Amino acid sequence: MLAEETAHLGSDEAYLSWTRKKRVAEQDARHADELVASLEVEVEAARRAEERSAFTARFAAAAAQNEKVVELYRTVLPRAWEMIADVLRQAALAQIETDAVLRAMPADFEPDQWIGDPDRTVRCRPAISEATISEEVVDLWVDRETGGVFADQETPPRSRTAHKRPFRRIAYQPFRPASDAAPFFRDLIFPRLGNTGGHLFDGRELRSARDVLAELAKPMVLEEITLRPLTKIEPI
Repeated sequence: MLAEETAHLGSDEAYLSWTRKKRVAEQDARHADELVASLEVEVEAARRAEERSAFTARFAAAAAQNEKVVELYRTVLPRAWEMIADVLRQAALAQIETDAVLRAMPADFEPDQWIGDPDRTVRCRPAISEATISEEVVDLWVDRETGGVFADQETPPRSRTAHKRPFRRIAYQPFRPASDAAPFFRDLIFPRLGNTGGHLFDGRELRSARDVLAELAKPMVLEEITLRPLTKIEPI
């Protein structure tokens, strides 16, 4: 730059012309920088606007989904509870009658069918007996003196007392005992519908079928509590 300035010092007009060009060039460079910066700001603003628009749509979709769930709570859950309550009621009545029948059963009565136990039939896992799946004869390396089977059957043992003898290899289903389950009602908790909270049905503390019937007699939705207006005095 110093050499260029020196070259234009020959005359005032040449110098003034050069300085004007230099000033215009510097202004153009500044304008270009400002234009680039402005474009970068616009691009960033457009990106943020696009992100905000996408998030706004996602937010609105989540709100709509929650509104749908509210409607499901208000319409489907009551119907679901009616069906569950009917099953609980029928099961409790059946249990009460079964207990009464068994108490009244004569000592010499021989039933030709099982009176039944719904919880055992539906909720308990039956026992599985041990059963052979497949069977084959294999020759294994053993110690002639101890009878022990060598762990490595791929490589012949170096022991002088090693020899092969036949074994029966059996694949089998192991025995699995039956599982037990508490009565269905004891594992059931159903929330109370409405703004009162709590449980409409809680079988954890129930002990008998009659307890179930008493629990089912509770109102599905509690009446809203009306608060008595109060009065307070504040300084003016």
